[in-house]
Amino acid sequence: MKLEVNALKILEKDKKKGILEVQIEDPEDLYFIVLILRKGDLIYAWTLRQEKISRVSGEERGERVRAYIGIKLEAIEFQRFTYRLRLRGRIVEAPEFLHAKGEYHTLSIGVGDAVKIVKEEGISAFEEKIVDFSSRFRAKYLILSLDLEEIALGILRPQGLELVVRNSLPRVRSYKENESIREHAKLVFEKAADILSEHVERFGKVEGLIILTTPLLARWVHEDFMPLLKSIKMREVKLLTVSEGGLAGIYEALRGDELRKIAKNLRLLEETKIVQELVQQLSRDAKNIAIGPAEVSKAVEWGVAKTLIVLDKLLFKDEKIHRTVRKAAASGIDFKIISGESEQGRILEGLGGIAAFLYYPLEGYG
Repeated sequence: MKLEVNALKILEKDKKKGILEVQIEDPEDLYFIVLILRKGDLIYAWTLRQEKISRVSGEERGERVRAYIGIKLEAIEFQRFTYRLRLRGRIVEAPEFLHAKGEYHTLSIGVGDAVKIVKEEGISAFEEKIVDFSSRFRAKYLILSLDLEEIALGILRPQGLELVVRNSLPRVRSYKENESIREHAKLVFEKAADILSEHVERFGKVEGLIILTTPLLARWVHEDFMPLLKSIKMREVKLLTVSEGGLAGIYEALRGDELRKIAKNLRLLEETKIVQELVQQLSRDAKNIAIGPAEVSKAVEWGVAKTLIVLDKLLFKDEKIHRTVRKAAASGIDFKIISGESEQGRILEGLGGIAAFLYYPLEGYG
């Protein structure tokens, strides 16, 4: 049984006036909000602000009071796997008693908060695409990879793979000391069950647990490991065999087809597929591929771009690339956002952080 997958919870939306108000329901919402935000946006939220008290002797600081404040955004502080988003800018709207207009303030946004975004140029096709993107890639899976010498626990989230634990284990001792490989495997299973029990609660609702094991361990999983998981509440548990366990096994699974069959709505799998397609096409014939900001910008301008793929962290900080992607969205050109934390993201970064599949080669245009 699968969890219901929802988009960002929209409280208010007016495309012409550029208003988008969103309720933050889980940490993943913060990631999608950051993709939408740009410097100069007006941001409104409830916050704490220190009251100023005027006296004959001068101005004094009073208590921190809860107030609804609007700022003109200048800086964003966001770590990919944290649970808070900090937005800094000059105050444009605040209760009169605070005497705060024109001063700087930082809004701290987290789960349970509502944030109102006002964009001067209105809600564009780009923002509409991000809202749609948030509905298709909301799923989270725990992934546990086991080997005789390493245990790795991660969570596959819209932001990318968050590695939670990577635990090295002692090598299997010699048979002269009367310890069989299966006995060592039982110790691995017990350690893995303890790790899972310790961390599972912090992630809230997940679609399921994916267990990766080497062929050697796979033969004992059902008998020796699965009984240890009875106390851990999990909606769905799937087993996959990989050639190597630990962190290497997770990366191997992400590149393969078997995981795609289990987790069809997992963002990292779509990323893997499209970046692999890009690399394969580059190795065969690069004429119908644009690589890097300059080439992709030309492809969009000349109308020969079919699909763009762009590194998310460049959307956060590179204004030229952001304008190119916005222009593509306005022209109806599809674009895919690749997590900077993924293996595929590192490949794309090495190619300039942005690329495009083309209808026709750039040669002969312009």
